[in-house]
Parts: sequence; structure tokens; C-alpha cells
Amino acid sequence: MKKIILPLLAVAAFGMASAQVEFTGGVNGSYRVPFIINQNNYGQSELEYRATSGYGTGLRLGTMFHNRMFGFFVEANYARYGQNYLGEESAGSQDVQITKRVKLNYFEIPVMFRYVTDHTNKWGAFYSMAGAQFMVLQKAQIDYFYGGEKVSPFPPERFSSDHNKAFEKSDVGLIFDIGYLKCIGKKKNMEITAGIRGYYGLRDINSPAYRIPNLDGVYEKSNNAVGGLNVSWSYIIGKGSMKSSKKNDKDSKNKKK
Repeated sequence: MKKIILPLLAVAAFGMASAQVEFTGGVNGSYRVPFIINQNNYGQSELEYRATSGYGTGLRLGTMFHNRMFGFFVEANYARYGQNYLGEESAGSQDVQITKRVKLNYFEIPVMFRYVTDHTNKWGAFYSMAGAQFMVLQKAQIDYFYGGEKVSPFPPERFSSDHNKAFEKSDVGLIFDIGYLKCIGKKKNMEITAGIRGYYGLRDINSPAYRIPNLDGVYEKSNNAVGGLNVSWSYIIGKGSMKSSKKNDKDSKNKKK
């Protein structure tokens, strides 16, 4: 991860040293579709994946430079990850339905570099962001239903009422965000964004004691992944960039005259 973070810091430091900086702070929220790549059903038959809903909400801070073309952003979010599953198992002459819901709540810290096509355009501009995300597990819950009856999700010898023990305490991965932004307000000192955000975790989310091979005797690590819509509102402090943009507008008008 140092290979990812250090270049981002270097670019941000160079930009802030060579241009007047503006600061921004605000809130953001997202609707997400999370996935757990490679399910871990603790040595039992694998189940079918089902659509899962998630969310994220939190605060964001950032710096922008070079007429807001470049920026460096950090967020602090509380988010829901996980996966839903559904399957059947033969029990005598009947098929028994199995439902499994994995709910993982994380505190996440995305650290991203941003590029904007043209922040001075009155209709708005496209942006792209990329970086790394660090996450700390807050709560894990596994709901396992066999024929409509709630049962333990784990083999008896590994049972624990604390489901957090089945997962690693942290995760880290790559994140991107691509979308559209617009400055609003008379002084253009507020910004709204809407974009598509994705994340892929690089670590195995299962704790060592619960890395149980499947029925074929093979264990595959499980990774967090998510995609969804992210929106934000921010207030911008600093007028350097907007002054320069207004000056450019005046110069272009004078040239037309």
C-alpha cells in the first residue's frame, strides 16, 4: 500500500507548494451493492448469491489546487458490507430452504486523489478519483436459517456467540469514484457531486480460525467488494482559484470587445 499512498502524497505536496490551495469540508452518503468474493460456508455446501443492499455515510475533507483541477481528499465513513445467500438441501423426501445473511459494519477511511476536467464550467464538470481505503470492523452478524428456523452458522466445535471473531478486524483495498460535480452559490463556494464508486479489498476477511476448506477440501480467501452511487455536499474555503477563474473570464470578455 505504500506504493499507492506515497505517490498520492507526493503529487498533493507538489500541487499545494506550487499553487494557492483551497480547503473543503462536507458530508457524503452512498447506496451500495456489496459482495463477498468467494463465500466461506464453513465446510458446508455452497449457497447461491443473492442481491444485497448496503449504505455508507460520513464526513469528507479535502484540498484543491490549480484552479480546482486537482485535489486530495480524505473521508471518515460508517458503512454496511456483507452478502446474502440462498440454497436448498434435501432432507428425506423434502427440500429444506437455507438462508444466510452476512452483515459487516465497518468504519472506513478512503484516501483519494481527484482530477476535474473543468471546474469553471457553469454547467459543471466530470471528475475522477482513485486511491486506497482503510477499514476497521465494528460489528459482524451472521443470520443462518434452516427451514425457517434460526440456527448456528458455524460448526459446533467453532461456535461463538461473538460473530466478530469469524472475521479479521481490518481490511484495506483500492477505491475509485467517477462522476459529475457542480459549484453552487453566488460565490461558487459550495460543491455537489454524484458519482459511481467502487472498492475491492485486498485482504482475506476471514480470521484464521474460520478459514475452513469447502467440501472439495479447498479453501479460497474471501474479499470485500462494493459498487454503488455516492453523493456529496461540500463547503469551500479560500478564494484564490475563483479569483483566477474570474480574472480569466474578464480577460476573455475584454478580448471579445
